[in-house]
Amino acid sequence: MAAANLAPAESPVLRIPVNLIDVPMNRLRSLKHAQADAIGCAILADGQYDPITVAAVGERYQLVDGLHRLEGCRLHEVEFIDARIVPDDPTARLRQEVLSAWARADHDVFDTAAQVKAIAELSGFDTSLRVKVAGFEVDAGPKTVDAEACAMMAQTLRWDEKTAETLGIGRRSVFRQLKILRAFDADQVALLRRLGLADELVPLERLSALAPADFRKAMAALEGGAVATIAEALALVAETATASPFAKKSGAFLTFLRAKATPRERADLMRQLNDEYLPDGRPRSKAGAKAS
Repeated sequence: MAAANLAPAESPVLRIPVNLIDVPMNRLRSLKHAQADAIGCAILADGQYDPITVAAVGERYQLVDGLHRLEGCRLHEVEFIDARIVPDDPTARLRQEVLSAWARADHDVFDTAAQVKAIAELSGFDTSLRVKVAGFEVDAGPKTVDAEACAMMAQTLRWDEKTAETLGIGRRSVFRQLKILRAFDADQVALLRRLGLADELVPLERLSALAPADFRKAMAALEGGAVATIAEALALVAETATASPFAKKSGAFLTFLRAKATPRERADLMRQLNDEYLPDGRPRSKAGAKAS
């Protein structure tokens, strides 16, 4: 296994039994059987031109890159496949998975977000996007992902910072992807993929930013077939949305400001807001009842 200490491009090509190679479950989602069949036929006819990449894990191997070549060999009962080996090291393996995944056409927003999160965690960055303010945990803004964090992530991938920025490892893009990943559970991600809506970054970002009730309403509309696109779901929510009491009072306050309200009027309305509502918009009476 001396070759495992080398970079993938430098390590020798080895002949590995196909039945010793395992495929991570999350990779099987992207398998296209017709493509695998065609590649298997080509390998039978002309041999294998491009080795797959695997990581040695104990006595077996885990696929890093080359799903359709591997499955093509399985379909056509090819017993051995040419492969390069990367170290059984999470950082090295992740690096190879990211590089191969970025080049795949089926790599959607959630795939990218999951890779970004894994890179961030390996780089020592807190992906929760939460900060403490006055003793309370609140959602943080894009500045949570500072330049130093992005530089560390780029270093993990052995990219320069300009390349990393171009490929989605920048302050704003990392923040957006982590927010999207946090907003959707596994069933919702599966639904969006099934509907062919998992590669729309901006609509997904807008969907993830909805208030919880509106988010559930939009997802229910998509799942039930009431709408066919995220844009239609967002429009549906906008049509049926009703302003909360807090939003109404906040709107009233802004109206006073626009009308050049007197200092006394502004102070009275602000006092009323502070008396009735917490900073996050929850009524103080309900929050107090829940706490008790």
